[in-house]
Amino acid sequence: MNDGPGDENLTRLHAALVEHEARPRDGVDAGVPTVQQPGSAAIVPPLTTRHGELNVLRDVPGAGAYDELRARALVVDLNGIALSIAGLDDVIAMKRASGRPGDLRDIACLTALDPSGER
Repeated sequence: MNDGPGDENLTRLHAALVEHEARPRDGVDAGVPTVQQPGSAAIVPPLTTRHGELNVLRDVPGAGAYDELRARALVVDLNGIALSIAGLDDVIAMKRASGRPGDLRDIACLTALDPSGER
């Protein structure tokens, strides 16, 4: 099981946040370590980038072990980059675990698309 993001991934995350001009979203304490030290915070507050809002999650309830989540992921090619996207069952499990009203509405929409009715 993968216990955390590791130094190499934290370095890559930091570089990506700097490249995309990440900063704390309006109304979030600017002193919280986000862009400078994303791995030093237990919770990274919501960010704004030049492309829009971004949430970096270190622990996602309902996600299970990272290696298992990754093994079930859908892999797509995005301009020559292999991009792993959480599978539908995993997305539903994460949204169910969050219990937020918007996530529960998303689950209703996602499960309505399932012709088997098994989700």
